[in-house]
This record gives sequence, structure tokens and C-alpha cells, in this order.
Amino acid sequence: MKKAFFTLVLLAVFTQAMVFAQNARWAEVRVYFYYTYLTDSSGKPSRHEYDTTVNVQAIDQRNAEGLATINVQGGLRTVTRAIFVRWLSQAEYEQIQRQQQQQQQQQQQQENERFVLNQQKEKAGEHNERGHEYFRNKNWDRAIAEYSEAIRLCPNDADYDVFRAVYYCNRAGTYYEKGDWDRAIADFTQGIRYDPPNEVGADAYYMRGSAYNSKGDWDRGIADCTEAIRLNPNIAEAYNSLGNAYSSKGDYDRAIANFNQAIRLIPKYSHAYSNRGIAYMKKGDYDRAIADFTEAIRLFPNVVGTNLYYSNRGIAYYEKGDLDRAIADFTEAIRLNPNLPNAYFCRAYAHTKKDNFTQARADVNRALQINPNYEDAKNLSEELKKKGY
Repeated sequence: MKKAFFTLVLLAVFTQAMVFAQNARWAEVRVYFYYTYLTDSSGKPSRHEYDTTVNVQAIDQRNAEGLATINVQGGLRTVTRAIFVRWLSQAEYEQIQRQQQQQQQQQQQQENERFVLNQQKEKAGEHNERGHEYFRNKNWDRAIAEYSEAIRLCPNDADYDVFRAVYYCNRAGTYYEKGDWDRAIADFTQGIRYDPPNEVGADAYYMRGSAYNSKGDWDRGIADCTEAIRLNPNIAEAYNSLGNAYSSKGDYDRAIANFNQAIRLIPKYSHAYSNRGIAYMKKGDYDRAIADFTEAIRLFPNVVGTNLYYSNRGIAYYEKGDLDRAIADFTEAIRLNPNLPNAYFCRAYAHTKKDNFTQARADVNRALQINPNYEDAKNLSEELKKKGY
């Protein structure tokens, strides 16, 4: 009796399935649903609403809406309503299926391509990191080789342009450190091309402007540094570089105004103090120049770079007629960097004003030993010869 009952149940289910299969048609249903996310540490939920089209086999509109709801409901998705749209012919359904299969294949192909591109990007990033290590150790040639490989491996795809821009700028910065201004300018230009206003834009403009300044192309340097400041008004180095360009063009007031801005942004910016001191000195304001060089020395004492601050302050003391302080500063500059021909020449010149010709001869000889093509030292040497030294 029990076996006969189960047989009848199975027969009824099979009969219903047969009836459903005979009467079912493909329906298109629009389903509206939402996701609920926890958006922050407070646990406050955030609701995001969506809708999608679902194709189901059903015997009537209500059945279609119910089956579509079951199809979408689940996980984080909560269905709010399902609306029957229309019945589909078998041909329409098969066409939709083919389109969906094509879309899935295209999506899979795009994912595979993206996977390959991401692998390339990861390898490029590894070379970029190695370039950083060589850069930190001042091994410029190896750093350039690593950055070049990063550029080569970076995927040729717009989504990766920001990485390409960074790699170009990293290589440009290395060329800059080597003093290869033309290659530096070319690479900064590429960085700007691939990512003009975003990740590298302002820094690339400022650094390219500094490279132009190093070439003596002051107008292009001014244009680039001005653009860098427009993109990011808080780059102190751009104001400093802009000040250098104006100072080199003889526009000392504009130069000083830009050095003021650099110091406002970085109050301990020793280079800006020194550069402002040079501008004051060129204006003949030696007291302010000496004050700025003294501040630069205070901020950046007893290292190789400080020798330039001492040399500049020594020149300001010389121009004021304070020869003893001038000689003392040139001597300190030489102590910090014994291979600075300008400091030897300046000290020699100061010695001549005190009629210390023997000391002057020793200093001018040392300047010419370091730089045999130093024209000012050659001229001073000839003058000392005429005096018998």
C-alpha cells in the first residue's frame, strides 16, 4: 500500500512536469532588487538599487514573475518586484541565448587579456622598484636601465598610462641627476603626455622647468614652473626654480618674491634662503644677503652642500670690504669640499686685496690644478706673475 502511494505521487509529479513542459513558454521579466552593504565602521547599512532582465520558462505571467524572483533572489540581493514584459518566440529566445553566449565569451576574452596586461604591469613595477634601489645608491646607469625596462614592459593600454608616466618621470629624474638635461627634458615631456594633470603633472612640469633652467633656457623654465604652480600652488621647489630663472634674467624683485613663497611653504628650505641671498647680493643689498646665507648655514650645517653657502657669504663679505670674514668663509668652504676651484680663486682674490701674494699664488695654483680651463684663475695667475709671484 505504501509503495503504491509513492508510485502515485511520482506519477502525479511527472504528469505535472509533462503538462508544464507542454504549456511553458519563454517569458521576459524585469526584476527590481537591491543590495545592502555595511559602508563604514559604524555599521550603518547602505542600500543600492538595481534592475535586470531575466528570461524564464513559465505557463503564465504570474508564474513567470515568480520564477524570475526565485532566479534573482539570494545572497545580498533582495527582490522588491518582478514585472512581466512579454512572451518570447523560440527564435527570439535562441537569438538572445546566442547573444548572451557571445557576450560571455567576449567578457572572458577581455578578462584573459586584462590578466596578461596586469602580469606585464607587475613585472614593469618590479623593474621600477629596482630602479629606485639603484637611484638611492646613485648608480645612475643601472637605474636608467631598470626604468627603461619598466617603460618597455608597461602595457600599451590607456588604463596603464599613469604607470608609464611615472616610469618616464623616474628615468627623467635620473637623467637630471646625471646632468643630461636633453634626455631629462624628453622623458619629462613623455610623462606629461601620458598623464598631464594628474599623478605626475605638476612635478613633471617643475622638474622639466628646472632642466630648462640648467640649460640656460630661462623662458621655458619660467613657463614650466608657472604651469606647475598653477596645477599645484603648494610646490615650494617650483617657486624656488622659478626664482632662479628670474634671478638669472636679472629680474631680482620677482626672484625674491618667489623665494619668499618657497620659504613660506617650507620654512627650513635652506636652498631658497641661499638663492634669495644671491638675489639680494646681485641687487647690492649685502646685509640681507649675508643674513640669508647665515640662515642657510644654520639650517644645513657642516655638510658638503654647505660649502656653497659659505662661498656665497664670503663673496658678500668681500663686496662689503670685510676681507677677513670673506677669507674665513672661503676657508670653511674649502674645508667642507677641498675640490671647489671657485673657493680657492675667491680666497686668492681676497688675499691679493690684502697684499698676501704668496697665499694668493698658492690658492690660484690649486684652483688651476682642479680646473685647468678656469679663465678667471688664469687671468689672476698672470697678474701675480707681473708682480713677481
